[in-house]
Amino acid sequence: MADYSQMSKAELVAHLAALGTGAAADASAASGELSASYRLDPATCPVVADHRLAGKAVLPLAMTLEWFAQAAARAAAGRAVQSLEDVRVLRGVTAPEDVAIWVGKPEETEAGVRFPLELRSGRDQVHVRAIARVGRATSPAQAIGAPAAMRP
Repeated sequence: MADYSQMSKAELVAHLAALGTGAAADASAASGELSASYRLDPATCPVVADHRLAGKAVLPLAMTLEWFAQAAARAAAGRAVQSLEDVRVLRGVTAPEDVAIWVGKPEETEAGVRFPLELRSGRDQVHVRAIARVGRATSPAQAIGAPAAMRP
């Protein structure tokens, strides 16, 4: 078992993503298709095992939002994810469960591009919905929030 106390946030996110079944055809995300799928199992994912409501292991909303941000970043190809908006939890996810992140067709707006996102169960039931807002293409320094003096 990994020692989570010694991991940076980035290492922890990468490790948790690796616990899933992996990314699926995200090249087709712009047409409203599967971006990534995961197996939530308290036996293999300590974050899920430790997050309990009424004694049941449940998926933390923060993990879903991280997955949404990652899926939107892949679908946005070079644009910065600015926000996740209109987040709606329709139903909690109890573990064990297979879940998938779906990215809908992009919508151009004056402020940038918006992607609808859904977390669905293995039974294709929608559990969480949100909208990702992405802006103009950025340099890597801008995307990670480097101080202005360090930007190219």
